[in-house]
Amino acid sequence: MIKKYREIDKLSWRTIWTIIWRDHTVLYKEYHRNKKRWWHYDAVYATMRAKQRTYGKRKQCKKIRMNNSLELFIITHLRIWWTPEIIAWRRNKYVHTYHPQMPSISSISIRRFIDSRYGSWLKYTLIQQKLLKRYKQKARLWKRKWWKIKYRVFIDKRPDTVWRKVERWHCEVDFIESIKEDTTVILVVIEKMTRMRRAVLLPNKNSMIVYSRLSVLISTYNLKSMTFDNDNWFAKHYQLWIATYFCHTYSSREKWQVERSNKWYRKFFPKKTILKNISQELLDLASNYLNSYPLKCLDYVTPYEMYLQIYPKVNQKLSLVLQ
Repeated sequence: MIKKYREIDKLSWRTIWTIIWRDHTVLYKEYHRNKKRWWHYDAVYATMRAKQRTYGKRKQCKKIRMNNSLELFIITHLRIWWTPEIIAWRRNKYVHTYHPQMPSISSISIRRFIDSRYGSWLKYTLIQQKLLKRYKQKARLWKRKWWKIKYRVFIDKRPDTVWRKVERWHCEVDFIESIKEDTTVILVVIEKMTRMRRAVLLPNKNSMIVYSRLSVLISTYNLKSMTFDNDNWFAKHYQLWIATYFCHTYSSREKWQVERSNKWYRKFFPKKTILKNISQELLDLASNYLNSYPLKCLDYVTPYEMYLQIYPKVNQKLSLVLQ
């Protein structure tokens, strides 16, 4: 009707409005939205678009919902114990061989159709009859490689004297990373009892470099234990001659002291800072300031003063940061 009045009779939108009693703005939008072939109004295309908007409001169900034969094919074969993968593979092979003009389908679309409001009744029935198993996507284990760390001892087996902070020289270790293009990192070590912080720049997170730095730190300060997260760069922990413990996976909050210390270091070196442009002397100044900052958990005593109270014979000129 719109095509006849507008393109054949050449009537205006207000005149068409008086004939079919529709607002002229609605008619104008409908006409220009469904122009398809040679900039002419296509009634068949407009009807198909209207059906899609009516029956296929959810994007993933349009193809199945608008094709009755395809919907019947899927429902029929689901009831005879066929999985969505089998249905999709067999359907696509048949279509590709005999009817190339027919639409193909994927197993994901079938599962989305079952989960939608159009197939919810079918999903309940199939689960009750034990014909449809719950689909669980396989975990992409290649994203996380923490299982390659050998001889790990989790934090649960750490002695009570460590987490109660009644024994000295137990530390937590973590990294502060730079931007993606820069491999330089900051290795941060904090003692749990005195909150003394030590930080050192590393050219990259190579496990051998990390091991050598930790070895120097242990021999310098006679550390007793270290707690890490599940980074691959701590893979040589078993070669250290002290006790090493690991947090549970995705539970970095278990070493919250070093995580909070990293937050303070970020005040000096915010995110997106290129760490290769920072010198070790500048990092030492930041560590000295944090070690001279009073803390409420230490009764408003600085970590350096707490360190001197516990070790009064230590030379006060001792460097606070591992060189």
